[in-house]
Amino acid sequence: MEDESIRINEISDCRQRAIICKEPNLNSSQIFKSICNTIINYPHLTKHEKKYLINDLIRIRDAQNVIENTGERRKCEYCNNQVIAITYCESCIRDYLERDFSKWTAGRSYILKNLKNSRTTDEKWLKNDKQAM
Repeated sequence: MEDESIRINEISDCRQRAIICKEPNLNSSQIFKSICNTIINYPHLTKHEKKYLINDLIRIRDAQNVIENTGERRKCEYCNNQVIAITYCESCIRDYLERDFSKWTAGRSYILKNLKNSRTTDEKWLKNDKQAM
């Protein structure tokens, strides 16, 4: 069985090489594919380390694309909505959170009260939370 330990220094070196060696004049999707190809062809990483690094880059890319609302869209296999993230469906997550919001609990009642009263207003919650500390 292949050793599944992660050599962080080797992974870091490969990540840097992949970013530096990306081809010029590409869109963000093409850059991501170029970086992944560099990782796949990097001879100094094990198969497990390559998978670890690519999954890490996918998580970062998903978060960035969702925040910026950019990137290639795909159809979610569960809800059939067009979504941006590769590893999850932001629409399914949003629906789950809204559906189960009434079941949420918190260790401190003022946090739960503020969350329920200002679901869409982070500023109010943060202000009250700072005062309570």
